[in-house]
Amino acid sequence: MKLALEDGDRPTQGKCLCCFADIHRNGNDVQARHPRYEAAVSIMVEIGDRYGQIEALSGMAKTMLAMKQINKALDYNAKALDLANNIGNKMHMLRCRILLTDIYRLVGDTRMVAEEQCRCRRLQEDMQLICRACNKCLGESPNHLEFLPCCHLVHNRCAYETTRRSSSKNNRSSKFISCPTCSKDVPKDSVYL
Repeated sequence: MKLALEDGDRPTQGKCLCCFADIHRNGNDVQARHPRYEAAVSIMVEIGDRYGQIEALSGMAKTMLAMKQINKALDYNAKALDLANNIGNKMHMLRCRILLTDIYRLVGDTRMVAEEQCRCRRLQEDMQLICRACNKCLGESPNHLEFLPCCHLVHNRCAYETTRRSSSKNNRSSKFISCPTCSKDVPKDSVYL
């Protein structure tokens, strides 16, 4: 931060402020985090960094949620979601939708929770973040992933189960398994289990 200030490097200053605010948010320092996020948003708007604005606004929304200021959390999250939509950043759209799900769950609005979960699921499918073997989201829990030769990802345990089922079906004679996503034959020896 010191070097960025000396050099007048506004993008780095904004990113540093956002990082400092994240550190304070994770450390539960309520007094320090919000002003840093506001300063980060101000710099990001000044330099036209919409991606940085999304990160800072999302941090502000999480801060407001932690402070139980639901309306402000919804407002900041809506701004972040709008920016993410405008630049086409599906990963940040997904993060904003997940935060909306958490907010609505906290408020007790089950209809909106279900709606946001459906939107999250559609985004996950658009980004191909669904393991087609078990139909669960990739990355929701700390599981190892298997990258198949056809360029699809599945959970490691799902690849193992698919290989095991294929072996028992074909009396262990088949040298291929079928990719759960594209149904292409994948050599068993290319699946690292």
